[in-house]
Amino acid sequence: MKIGKLALLATLTAALAFGGLPAANAVATAPAIPPEVQNPLVPSATGEATPEGTELPDEEASEAPAPETLDPAPVPAPSEAVAPVPEPHPATESETAGAEDDGYVYVPVGEGHVVPGPDTPLVTEEDGSIRSVVESEHEHVEPMLARGGAASMLAAPSRAGNIKVTLVRATVRGNGNLISLPSARNSITSANNYWRSMSNGRLSMSIASERVHYSSTANANDDYAVMMNKIAKELKWVDNPYTALVVFVPTADLKSGGYGGILGGGWTVGGTAGRILMPAPSSFTNNVVTHEVGHVLGLLHANSLQCTNGHQDVGSGNGGRWTDGACSSREYGDTTDLMGSAQYNQPVINSYFWDAGSFGRGNEIADAGRAGTPRTYTLRPWGGTAANRAVKFTDPQSGDTYYIELRQPAGYDQYLQSGPSGNRGVKIVKADKANSWAVNSLIIPPSTRPFAGYYNGNHAWQAGQTFTTHTGTTVKINSVSASSASITVAAKSAEWHLRNSGASAIPFGSRSEEVLSCDWNGDGVASPASFRAGKWTVRSNNSSSAGTSVFYFGDTGDQPICGDWDGDGKDTPGVYRQGKVFLRNSNSSGPVDGTFYFGQRGDIAITGDWDGDGCDTLGVTRPEGRSNRFYLTNSNIRPATHGTFIYGNAGDVPVAGDWNGDGFSSVGVHRGNRWYLSDSNLRPVAHHEFAYGNPGDRPVTGIWKRGQGTGVGIVR
Repeated sequence: MKIGKLALLATLTAALAFGGLPAANAVATAPAIPPEVQNPLVPSATGEATPEGTELPDEEASEAPAPETLDPAPVPAPSEAVAPVPEPHPATESETAGAEDDGYVYVPVGEGHVVPGPDTPLVTEEDGSIRSVVESEHEHVEPMLARGGAASMLAAPSRAGNIKVTLVRATVRGNGNLISLPSARNSITSANNYWRSMSNGRLSMSIASERVHYSSTANANDDYAVMMNKIAKELKWVDNPYTALVVFVPTADLKSGGYGGILGGGWTVGGTAGRILMPAPSSFTNNVVTHEVGHVLGLLHANSLQCTNGHQDVGSGNGGRWTDGACSSREYGDTTDLMGSAQYNQPVINSYFWDAGSFGRGNEIADAGRAGTPRTYTLRPWGGTAANRAVKFTDPQSGDTYYIELRQPAGYDQYLQSGPSGNRGVKIVKADKANSWAVNSLIIPPSTRPFAGYYNGNHAWQAGQTFTTHTGTTVKINSVSASSASITVAAKSAEWHLRNSGASAIPFGSRSEEVLSCDWNGDGVASPASFRAGKWTVRSNNSSSAGTSVFYFGDTGDQPICGDWDGDGKDTPGVYRQGKVFLRNSNSSGPVDGTFYFGQRGDIAITGDWDGDGCDTLGVTRPEGRSNRFYLTNSNIRPATHGTFIYGNAGDVPVAGDWNGDGFSSVGVHRGNRWYLSDSNLRPVAHHEFAYGNPGDRPVTGIWKRGQGTGVGIVR
């Protein structure tokens, strides 16, 4: 009894140390392939190839016997794979059977994250959506209930270590056969080679022990989770960091919810430990075991976006659904990824999985940041080893991050040489936010309409095609070759709407840039400008054919401001940096002409001619309780607070301008789509209150017509 309690205590302690209670509440399984499918993506010479079988590393072994020859002959591993150091197999297998309860407390795995076979029926819901009668459970389960649920890790830390495998060949009631030991060993070797390569040698697997187990309770027709629970309990299994229980049973497949065709199931405990249940070995075993180790490491499934209306992209909504009701996530739909449908090969995990799981060296994916003005990038084959061979960018409006990679024959993607040509080219992936709590990926193929069968032969984008996100950011495929691809990423141009200006919508800048407007050329009319990381782009006027000029002043994180600092009739740039002001008297790159402190960290700067002397000076706003307090100064040389007052609510966007044309600037606030403008800084009240624009629009102000007062505008 004491030994059992100590074992339970060790289990719970280990779980707290790396992210969840031991054993899993959720499982991921790989689908079976229909009998008529003879060639999942890429055939071998015989049609049933298995990766090269090599012995596994064992730090405690001093001698290494020659690898055992397997039949059929294995296929050589890709050259980029990290070859393991040969190790001996364990000397002998121990035989076990169900033992009497001696106080050991078993922590069971639970249901969830199942993958149906190809013949599993579909159900049409009342809203018209279609699902399998056996589907993965994607609702979030709290850690105390999840017990290390499958793929419950997000942004996993970089891990390193050897996962010690307990390899069990079990019998079940109704089938007393034992599966082939060399085949089982070979699957662990294959998984070890793959994940060592993906992790840059930090992660490996070795067989710590081998066992034969004659189960007294597991039945051949049991649900896979029930079967694992019965066998693991009989084995008195306890999950610990960097351990894995891999059980092979002699049944041809596994069952879930009464349906067969399941090729394997996996559970994770904190991303470094877990359990795997496998049926009798087949041509898919090496792929499926490696796939299930991906679940142990915290990854779930490589899904595909499918939209019955053919839309290229879709935003995520509430309740685990996409914003477009015609779109859904097709589980396992990315068949150019290890975590997609089962196949004879082991494709490289996609760059989103790579990033989320902290695999590789850490320099394989170039971070382009928020998309803005057009920028061109070069991709290299994702299965290769080059640095910055993939690119990720963030959509400036939705905040979604997109991963762009080139899939060509290289490394573990060498199989693409013989596969469908439509899978060679540029691949676009993002997080599957319809299943947001787990690490699911979502490929966006050139056509999102549902494809027949398990395997899509048109996953990649080709030269001349353009992908457009659901907010308008574009990815143009300029060229594709075997060794590289060129793409151009550009955010949708921002639209400027200037109230009572007489100008139609003005396309200028991007949604990721900061915006402002001033009279840059002294013609008495304000025109747009954008700012990003110290780069200013200024329009000469508000006509559709206006030219632009570019100069640099300031730095990333600065708030851009503008005004007529020296009274010469032209507005020039400035930046506000956490209470410090930097001003320049020319619309060109160059040194600072004036600098001083006004306000404090966190304040928002505004500018205006508060005293009517012809020169613009600073003001700042900061929240004060539920209100907004303004501080104004009339000097850019020896600034002091010449006026302070409460106006508006905390969270309002401050604006300034000469609203009534009396020669004095005063303040206002923008809230949602409403404007509240005051004609006085002495006794500020909302002299002008109106609606213009939509919630979420960014406010701008300026003199749109010569000789008139300051007008308002929005940028969207």
